[in-house]
This record gives sequence, C-alpha cells and structure tokens, in this order.
Amino acid sequence: ASREGFLFVSQASGRIIEANSAAAALLGAGVADLRGASLAQEFDSRRRGELISLLTSQAMTEGRNPVELTARRNHATVSVLATSFRAAGERTLLCRVMSDDASAPAPDELSSALNDLFSVGVEAIAFTDVDGVIQNVNESFLNLVDVSHASRIRERSLADFLARGVVDLKVLIENARRVGQMRLYATKLVSEFGGQTSVEISATCLNDRADPLMAFVIRDVSRADTVRHAGPVIDSESVESVIELVGSATLKEIVSETNDVVEKKCIETAVELTRNNRVAAAEMLGLSRQSLYVKLRKYGLLERGGD
Repeated sequence: ASREGFLFVSQASGRIIEANSAAAALLGAGVADLRGASLAQEFDSRRRGELISLLTSQAMTEGRNPVELTARRNHATVSVLATSFRAAGERTLLCRVMSDDASAPAPDELSSALNDLFSVGVEAIAFTDVDGVIQNVNESFLNLVDVSHASRIRERSLADFLARGVVDLKVLIENARRVGQMRLYATKLVSEFGGQTSVEISATCLNDRADPLMAFVIRDVSRADTVRHAGPVIDSESVESVIELVGSATLKEIVSETNDVVEKKCIETAVELTRNNRVAAAEMLGLSRQSLYVKLRKYGLLERGGD
C-alpha cells in the first residue's frame, strides 16, 4: 500500500520476488510483469551479477548512496537504495526505488485504483501494440480464454482469440486509430481449447506516449446473447413484403425474395460494424471487394459513402 516504490529481490537468483504498484509505475511495468523477472533486465546496460553485487555491497556500507539506474521500459532515471536481510534462510534485498525526476508525479489514488481494477476487475482487459500483439492482459481475460498465465500468451496476436481472427482485429484497430476509440463491437472470443464466448469489445488507442498502445475492454455477453435472436434482425416490413407474395408467386420465387432480405440485412450489419470500411466488411462476409460492391449497388446501399 506504500506510495514509495519497493522491490524484494533474491540475492541468489537476482530475480524480483515481489513488487508494489508504486515501483511498477516508476519502472513502466505492471506488478505481474515484475514478479519473477530478472532485476538486471529491468535496467539498461546492467548485468545480473554486476548489479546484485553492487546492491549487496551498498546494503553493507554505512552512509551508503543510492545507485542511479535507467529503467529499460520507460527510460526513466531512478535511484535504488538496498537493504539486505534474511527470510526463511534466503538472503533477500529490499530495494527502495525513487524517481530522480522531481517533476514526475507520485503514484496517486487514481493510479492505484486503476491498477486494482485491472488486476481484479470483472471485465477482461488486454493491452496490445498497434499491430495487435499482446503486451499485457488481466486475470479476467485469462479466464475467458482458459489460459493459466499471461506469460503464455504475451507476444501473441489478439487475433488468435477472436472468432473472425485478423478481420475482427483489423476492424477494431483501424477504427480506434482513426477516431481514437471504437465502442461495442460484437464478436466471439475463442479459448485455447476452441470454446467460444459472445463478447462486446471497446477499443481505445493510447497514442500520447512514446510507444502507442491499444487498450481493449472485453465484456462477456453470453448470458444476454441466449435471449437474442440468432442472425440478423429482419424488420416486420420486410417480412410482410415477403408474406404478401404467397399466392402470387411460386415458393422458389418467395424463397429467393427471402434470401435477398437476409442478404441485404447481413451486408448492412457488416458495413455498420466496420464503420463503412468496405474492405473489412468484404473480409467479414467472405466476399471479394468487387462482389460486395455489386451487392451494395443491387440493394441501393452505395449512397452511404465509401472508405
């Protein structure tokens, strides 16, 4: 709970045993990212043995001065002050991490609350780079995709877990990068074992940083989905126009008319979901771009504007 940054580090292995959110914020990482990580790898131009020896020597010296280091993830300059102690027979370093930037804001209540929300929140959250490669996910996301630990899917594409794969990911990223965010995109999340869960995804582009990120908030709507009608919704006017054909047209002609109604609704839905990105809409429907234009013209949908 301390607002000061602290790391517990094993002197034998040089790995971080535990970290608090303040230390994680100073190093530009999540708490889960730091647990088990090599301390030396969190800083530029430092070897494991060299850094641990330096901190151990510092811990045994009276009137010691902090060691100045540069964090690898966010290139921030920090000072580390180590204290050595023994826990359960293992020599451990308690490292106090301090910012050397006087203008850097201390971790506040909002940052702490957001970190807690990410860790234990109900909604699944995933951070990726601008290409959709996973950088970090929370426990709720891992539960949805049946994966035991974030390290097993880090550096994989988020498309691996979306029902329409690259098509879904492309729609989400392109729209979020163009206007900053995309709300309530409906698709299905695919688990490691092939199970599918109906979800709604909101995507936000975090581009006010050196390395822009994409943030995805994913809501499980499988319970609500069970009471929805499967497939596109056909309005009553369209249904009535088909029913009126009974007696004046053959069954084959009526079925053909019904197919046209469903096809038009599917195309309208794909165009709406992709924010009128017709390349993405064609991929979503499994059509060539030329075929989609033919059908848009057939149903009088071209006047909605192109991509």
